Amino acid sequence: YSSGSHWEKAFESAMAKVENKLVETCPTMPELEFVGKYDPEGNRSWSNASAELFQYVGRFIVTPDNDGLLIVDQHRAHVRILYDRFMRQLKAQKGVAQGMLFPQLLQLPSSSAVVMDGMISELQYVGFELSSLEDGAYSVLGVPSGIEGLDPVELLSALVDEAVAGQVRVKEEVHHHIAMTLAKKAALPVGQILEKNEMVDLLNRLFETENPNLTPDGCVVVSMVSKEKIERLFA
Repeated sequence: YSSGSHWEKAFESAMAKVENKLVETCPTMPELEFVGKYDPEGNRSWSNASAELFQYVGRFIVTPDNDGLLIVDQHRAHVRILYDRFMRQLKAQKGVAQGMLFPQLLQLPSSSAVVMDGMISELQYVGFELSSLEDGAYSVLGVPSGIEGLDPVELLSALVDEAVAGQVRVKEEVHHHIAMTLAKKAALPVGQILEKNEMVDLLNRLFETENPNLTPDGCVVVSMVSKEKIERLFA
């Protein structure tokens, strides 16, 4: 059916545009008629052995719920999970480090090195192992557990540059900036295929966070399409 193929191409194009804007600041709730906030209290039907879960366009986890269809953005869900984890580590000053086989050299201009020196303790709290050398140089000896696949030099350079541009000063802002930057960089990418047990684990960890419905910068993570609203579509 030809019109179907045109629709699919248009949808894929629209999804690509959405996926490329994941880092933008989002409104606290979407302006969609058939979407509502989700309250998980006492209701985790996805954990049942017979529960049905599937991925849609490599981005959304969809599962039937007692009240309708639960839809979760996997990337944003992981951002929320990682952000909360990094914030706990910063407050407890107990990050878990993964040592590097070959230390890498981070070279910063003098203006950025001043900012780095002010953040180095907090970076160590989330698991970075850094040794200050001379003239804005730092040896990266270890990285936080869970971000081993990322380039530590690029990550630290971006983190410092964004701190300078955002004029991050007070301790709370530094903590938020570090946790948010690491969470966005390390979160599951759009398009990553997940097994059922991985989807269940992600949902369980998400709903253990303080605010599973939103990312720290206000993007919607979870939406519920109620049975009543679905039935209304076919009335």
